[in-house]
Amino acid sequence: MIEVAGLTKDYGGTRAVDGLSFTVPAGAVTGFLGPNGAGKSSTMRMILGLDRPTRGTARIGGRRYRDFAAPMREVGALLDTEAVPPGMTARAHLEWLALAGGLPKGRVRASLDAVGLGAVARRKVRQLSLGMRQRLGIAAALLGDPGTLILDEPVNGLDPEGVRWIRTLMRGLAAEGRTVLVSSHLMSEMAETADRVVVIGRGRLIAETGIDELTRHGAGGRVRVAGPTPAPLAAVLGDAGFAVEWAPGGAALLVSGAEPAEVGGLAAHYGITLHELVQERPSLEDVFMDLTRDSTEHAFAATGGAPSEQRQSTAGRGPR
Repeated sequence: MIEVAGLTKDYGGTRAVDGLSFTVPAGAVTGFLGPNGAGKSSTMRMILGLDRPTRGTARIGGRRYRDFAAPMREVGALLDTEAVPPGMTARAHLEWLALAGGLPKGRVRASLDAVGLGAVARRKVRQLSLGMRQRLGIAAALLGDPGTLILDEPVNGLDPEGVRWIRTLMRGLAAEGRTVLVSSHLMSEMAETADRVVVIGRGRLIAETGIDELTRHGAGGRVRVAGPTPAPLAAVLGDAGFAVEWAPGGAALLVSGAEPAEVGGLAAHYGITLHELVQERPSLEDVFMDLTRDSTEHAFAATGGAPSEQRQSTAGRGPR
């Protein structure tokens, strides 16, 4: 488990992280989401001991990263694939990491095979595609077979097959009981991969919840219902206090503020036949955009034009 408590980081006169607290439990994939400049990378660096917090603590399994005797066996991280020396081969890069971490040399071959780079192990890093460099970074994170993984934008540069592979890998690692924290700007991918999310904006917590709970209560969630006599159904639902509108085409009703069981129960009570009754939820992307609307560094008007700074804080907004 990762525990972040009151974490604050100031760079000169700029506060990048502001009293941030959240947990990342073992056995689940936790998505770490936020607009550009939200403080995600700064938070990850503080968890890994690369930056010292101005205030607050970040612990992994109850300990600070710097207190681990063999950190690579405890935590694997992918932060910056461009930091790898371009003149080294993929194998050599992992070999010196294994040597530095006191790991057996056999872990190099196992990690390369795990990410599908065994065939290009002797190729220099500069000759690898962006997707291959991402896989090499993930191989480095897996080198010590750690119980905690912290991955910053791991799907960057991966083709569709690679994206599916990393999704399966992360979910498999979590299923083994490991702690997995992953940041990404691809909301559709996070919706497929993460069990829960931590959303931050301007260095502050906006939401910490399960994916299902977040989308269930997000703006735009509603029930779609249809039947041979929609007008009486609309009247019944309206009398019950639900907001009802006609779907495009007029063949179905869209009911806000209701659960499918409530709509179905009312229809059954009044003997109204239904042909369709489904829960429509907003996408993770829609909910994310709504939650972080006032937390982006810049916002563009709908008609285009120059960006304008957003000054309003969103601390305390949205599900916790």
